[in-house]
Amino acid sequence: MSGIAALTPGTVVASRDHRVDEIDLFLFSAACSLPHRIHYDPEFARLEGLANVPVHGPLQATWLTQLASEWAVQHGATLQSSSVRHLKPAYPRELLRAYLTVADSELEDNGIVLELRLAKEDGTVTTTGTATIVPRGASRDGGGSP
Repeated sequence: MSGIAALTPGTVVASRDHRVDEIDLFLFSAACSLPHRIHYDPEFARLEGLANVPVHGPLQATWLTQLASEWAVQHGATLQSSSVRHLKPAYPRELLRAYLTVADSELEDNGIVLELRLAKEDGTVTTTGTATIVPRGASRDGGGSP
């Protein structure tokens, strides 16, 4: 066994910090056509039970999958699939750290499953998920990638 499949489950292989402000959230909303008022109106967000406008779930998912994809490419592999689940809200100006941790390194195609985690500075996890990383050319359906 060599390459990414030789990694030990539980090993943190990458992390990256993120911090956004309300302008970043507005621009993300505009770029993705996500006009929900909860992301730009603090008073409306409070009426919905939140402390402030929340960081978009899709933005958090993007940070995690982008980190996984970049890590895969650096290791001669590719991101095959990912999924995320949002657990707690995150707010502007909070430090959010994305982590990639090896969850399973015994896949048939010498790929691995990474645990995705986005957490606040106090350790509160806002988003979790998984990403399947496979060597370039490997495919779950038995065929090669184009």
